[in-house]
Amino acid sequence: MRGTATGVAMDFRLLGAVTAFAGGTEVPLGPPKRRAVAAMLVLAEGAPVSAERLIDALWDTEPPTHARTVVHGHVSRLRGALRTVPGAEVVTRTGGYALRLPAGSVDVWRFRALLGDARAAVGAEPRVGLLREALALWRGPALAAAGETPLLTAAAARLEEDRLCAVEALAAALYELGGHGEAAALLREAIQRHPLRESLVAAAVRALHAAGQQSHAVDLYLRTRQALAEELGVDPGPELSDAYLGILRSSAPAARGGGAPSAAAEPAPRPA
Repeated sequence: MRGTATGVAMDFRLLGAVTAFAGGTEVPLGPPKRRAVAAMLVLAEGAPVSAERLIDALWDTEPPTHARTVVHGHVSRLRGALRTVPGAEVVTRTGGYALRLPAGSVDVWRFRALLGDARAAVGAEPRVGLLREALALWRGPALAAAGETPLLTAAAARLEEDRLCAVEALAAALYELGGHGEAAALLREAIQRHPLRESLVAAAVRALHAAGQQSHAVDLYLRTRQALAEELGVDPGPELSDAYLGILRSSAPAARGGGAPSAAAEPAPRPA
């Protein structure tokens, strides 16, 4: 099932603040720790989640002595909140707690299904449509309003990685269709959140160059190279270096012909 779950009785949303809706009405999930419990159960996709793992999600290294009782209380209240929602049920199993939900009722599931459809699609145009639909499901940072313990932070990072892969795939499809400027704008927006992700920057450098914005492409490369050196102590990797070298190669004939020096006419990057 695609889109924003129109017509779906249950709609659990993790791609942004952790929320749930039933028939268009928000389900009262309660405080952040209960939302964290809900998120962990949803991400398990019906498999049982142990009380110990839920404790790790709710607290970092020093859970309270009554942590198991608190977890049980949050599970009980979550079960009560979902009791009237068709197809949604929190069950207790030997291995812990499990959340049963109707197919297609979680935005993460719909997002991943759309990514799978895009990978299988033939041609750039259908990929663009599917990837746009997938990215439209995002409303902000994943698992927001559920806490920031290491376990939740790691889960949110995995979801963000999927989002970035979708952005890169959409930009590649737009580039293939000749939408170089649109691809560059999409990538530069993502770079604002992940300025040291070289695959994003390399794709943006190529798209900006193809869109005739050579000075912007060079500036982006130089700023990224400086940030990599200052923050990580490394040179650009092969992908980003190749994107920059592509600008140098395309500018070389004009330089040899005696024209004004190109903005890209800078020493080639050192090998990574």
